[in-house]
Amino acid sequence: MRPLAALLPLLAALLLEQTAGSPVLGPRQEASINSVNLVFNAECPGERQRDIISAWQDAVKLAQNVGKIDFDDWAAWEFFGPPQLLNKDDERNKKDYRQNIQAIFDNVKSSGQGWSLTPEDWKVRINVNCGPKNQDIDAECRGNSNTRAHTGNSKSLDGSGDQHYEDPSATMNLVICNSFFAYDGLDKAIEKNKGLDDILQKFDLRYYRNRADIILHEMMHSNRLTYLPNDKRHITDHKMLITVCEREKDNKELCDKKQKLVDAYGPENVKILARTVADSTASYVTTNANNFALYALSKYVQKEIGGGCGLSVTTNGTECGVLEEDFEKISHGEGDFGTTEEGDVPTVNDLEWTSDEQYPSGYIKQLKERMAMDQDAPAPIPSGPPLKCNGLGSNKYVSQSTLANNITMFCSDAVNQGVQDNGTVSISRNYNHGANDEVDISIGWPSGMETPFNEKECNNQMNSILDNCGGNGPSNPRGYNGGGTVTVGENVVYHITPVSARNPLPNEPFGGCDFRDKFAFKSFWVWGAGWESWDYGSRNGGLYEELKKCNQGRQVEDWKFSYGLGSDQRE
Repeated sequence: MRPLAALLPLLAALLLEQTAGSPVLGPRQEASINSVNLVFNAECPGERQRDIISAWQDAVKLAQNVGKIDFDDWAAWEFFGPPQLLNKDDERNKKDYRQNIQAIFDNVKSSGQGWSLTPEDWKVRINVNCGPKNQDIDAECRGNSNTRAHTGNSKSLDGSGDQHYEDPSATMNLVICNSFFAYDGLDKAIEKNKGLDDILQKFDLRYYRNRADIILHEMMHSNRLTYLPNDKRHITDHKMLITVCEREKDNKELCDKKQKLVDAYGPENVKILARTVADSTASYVTTNANNFALYALSKYVQKEIGGGCGLSVTTNGTECGVLEEDFEKISHGEGDFGTTEEGDVPTVNDLEWTSDEQYPSGYIKQLKERMAMDQDAPAPIPSGPPLKCNGLGSNKYVSQSTLANNITMFCSDAVNQGVQDNGTVSISRNYNHGANDEVDISIGWPSGMETPFNEKECNNQMNSILDNCGGNGPSNPRGYNGGGTVTVGENVVYHITPVSARNPLPNEPFGGCDFRDKFAFKSFWVWGAGWESWDYGSRNGGLYEELKKCNQGRQVEDWKFSYGLGSDQRE
């Protein structure tokens, strides 16, 4: 196994051999939208409206960053397939689907929120619905914790009636679920990961999922935005029925074959979609929303971090992948590939994996090198990494010992309570209020589900954040913890979130003092950082007791203690 550090230049550069003589694109449809007007329902609070508008504008920014697409670029190969397949997919019409992809992004990138003084009739109306905090607005949001948002298309302007109106004049009706607001904004997601030393996380697109790419995904479902530039084809969410070979880590020869129905959603699965059933690759990827959204996110991340976000890796079905699985078969048939009904998914037939010969040799070489170096990475849940650390870049962190005690208290309290907090879908507690070690700890799970943890399980999952989201490296010798999130299965989410903004991490404790003697009145100040940061000096121990010793054991009069940020890094 080559060292992980060697992965950095591979991912940062992604210098792949380019195919020569790319065919020239023919004329494409021009963008037809100048701006939109987001119209919110009355129940959507103002703060949430602002978050949604910000995410919409960031989604437009993702589309704008795409610019003129280079279909001989590594990201295009991974999310849309080889350019020759996009050009030769439909032999009956000799269709070049690259025109559709370009036209869709051109239309979406001009769909920003319109100027307030622009007449309403000049802007395209988008209906946006959300509910109050901790209260999902509809059954689709409540019934699936993985649903962040969903979109309908109506003939009516107010969004009423049938939601499957396939016409370029359709009104987009966007519903935002509560789970959407648990994601970071675009800039914060970039900032959390771009400076990481952990290159397996830094270059893994799964860690950059954010509100903007969720909105961009939903924009792809809008017939007003994408139906006409996609030659009157609605963009949906495809499903794939695959057979996987799950291998034992200790014995790669053993293979347990299982069938799985999976969404063509998330970096790994959309790359699988782009590498399979070569006869129809183009029609599939150009009617699957997440291929568009993640291609745009990948290009934006590449620009921001200075290198390609090439993980997770998808190679052909004969090799064992990051998830210790071989994607050996893919559903394919004459029927609708993108059904939402499990019974209608076409049956699995022979392996139809796009051969390596369809790709530049340099690209395949890069894939295999990345795969070899990534073999020992922890196996993530396909819908997203089970453990996501917040990082320490925001200067919000807590001490390990304090957090360990808080976790023990929380899990005991949560198990004793046994049900979600009133009016919410979680149990949440705040500890060390007002102190530097202030932290929020919570467990969330869908309403109606039996309590999915016991005290041992709670401690195990919370301690995985404690053990893995800090570290004792050169930049953090005292092992402070930035918190994070653990997702168990698809429904149960454990959160640890430090609250207080602090100075940069101290390498060691330090302090200072000052003394004033005015006649009979004596006063002194003590300050520092890197000490206990939750007990306010504690009259029952700690700093207060040490000061009593200096005062010959007598009580300290006019005792005051506060936390704050000083220019000399004191807290």
